[in-house]
Amino acid sequence: PPCADHEVEFIVQNALSYTVGQSTRSESKTVGNFRFRILVFPCGTNNTNGEKVSAFVEADPLDGLDPRWVFQNVKWQIAVINWVNYRQSFVKADTWTFSKEGIDRGFHETVATAELNQESGWLGPNNSLCIRAQCYVRQADGINVSSDYNTKQETGYIGLKNHGATCYMNGLLQSLFHVGEFRRIVYSIDCEDNQDESHEGPLSKAPTAHAGDDGDGKAPPLIQALQNVFYKLQTSDQAVDCRELMKSFGWDTMDAFTQHDVQELNRILCDRLEEQMKGSPMDGSIKRLFEGEMENYIECIDVDYKSRRNETFYDIQLNIKGERGQELRNIEESLREFTAEETLEGDNAYEAEGHGKQRAKKGIRFLTFPPVLNLQLKRFHFDLEKMDMVKLNTRFEFHKRLDLSDFAPNAGVYLLYAVVVHSGDVNSGHYYAHIRPDLNGRWLKFDDDTVTPCSEFAAVDDNYAGSDLHTWNYFERSAKELRSSSVPTRPRIHNAYMLVYIREDQWAPILT
Repeated sequence: PPCADHEVEFIVQNALSYTVGQSTRSESKTVGNFRFRILVFPCGTNNTNGEKVSAFVEADPLDGLDPRWVFQNVKWQIAVINWVNYRQSFVKADTWTFSKEGIDRGFHETVATAELNQESGWLGPNNSLCIRAQCYVRQADGINVSSDYNTKQETGYIGLKNHGATCYMNGLLQSLFHVGEFRRIVYSIDCEDNQDESHEGPLSKAPTAHAGDDGDGKAPPLIQALQNVFYKLQTSDQAVDCRELMKSFGWDTMDAFTQHDVQELNRILCDRLEEQMKGSPMDGSIKRLFEGEMENYIECIDVDYKSRRNETFYDIQLNIKGERGQELRNIEESLREFTAEETLEGDNAYEAEGHGKQRAKKGIRFLTFPPVLNLQLKRFHFDLEKMDMVKLNTRFEFHKRLDLSDFAPNAGVYLLYAVVVHSGDVNSGHYYAHIRPDLNGRWLKFDDDTVTPCSEFAAVDDNYAGSDLHTWNYFERSAKELRSSSVPTRPRIHNAYMLVYIREDQWAPILT
């Protein structure tokens, strides 16, 4: 078959003209943001005394990657193709973590150089040697973190300790902490007058003492605990302990090993902050930062009757899969479906007060978007065929700039600030966050107690989900089998779960 999108072919002309130890390289191929090429010694390396053709996959890193770049667990395959009978081709595959120190991987011994002739099939026209290489790249670049890596010195920031299954909380806290305006709001609240806090909701049961707790076992007020975490994130050199904050939620040891809902935790934090600020000069500041407004409307077509109800939101939950089962490809398509107008007629006509059954249009309109916009992608979906929850790993794109002018008056342009990622399936997984915490626009990866620089591709494009082409040995198959075969794929199980955008004209004052 022709080369697939994750495959490169190299025709080495006049292969017999090379000497032992002399190499040549193919053009490069890019899969994701991993660029690679074929490195071949047509007459072998010195290690083989020129007895075997040597072929390798060699990383060719893109400009701008951190010097400590690493691509974890790349599945690669090398094939030296027999021109006469492709099913006799030399094919081998393996897995390797490519880095500056381990830049290539392959085989010193493939085909015997003594057999390099056209009769054997190892050479084609013009004594050419044909080699193909494939790479299945599971994830974008990371960096090689050594044992002496210092998060604070390298990035200026520190991480949060994971106390069991609290990675989702850590990702949310980091995305909130780096919004300077939110940090100022948290610090502005005086806890002295509000020691007796009421706790509502499944995430915040009444605080209790638990065996093994430090100190006297009393849980601090939630706001005070959050202030303490934020203060330590600004001043400490080591990853911050969140157990005090967890105690303020009323969580026990078992709760620490249970993943709760990020959205619910975010709302509880914002609601508690709002309660604490009532009557103070900062009253309403959380709403001004995070709250938007939408209108639910029903408008009759044939009579002058309208029903409207406004409601506020702290986040928008966007479908990945549409109401009719179609795949939605990006934020704009999902928002259009969210605001799609429905016609009520026939048996489904609207009962308009004083007018009886009427044809009507029903829908949702956005009235305002907040300066900091939280979008939750509905990756977890109840499958009616399986009668169970599943995770949707279909491709869903989002970009650094989001123009919302079509969806609300004077909505303007938003810039991507944070991407909270879920890696895994519906039953288990890990959360981490990519954040642009300062005005220079650099991306950092906050993964529990480790903070590392990362490329924009790793923060954005790599988290669209979808499927990646896997390596496959099609040389084993007959021509008939190949005609009905396609390249195998693997779902990308790490993908964006929550996106945070900040309005462009307020970017600087909100972040700093």
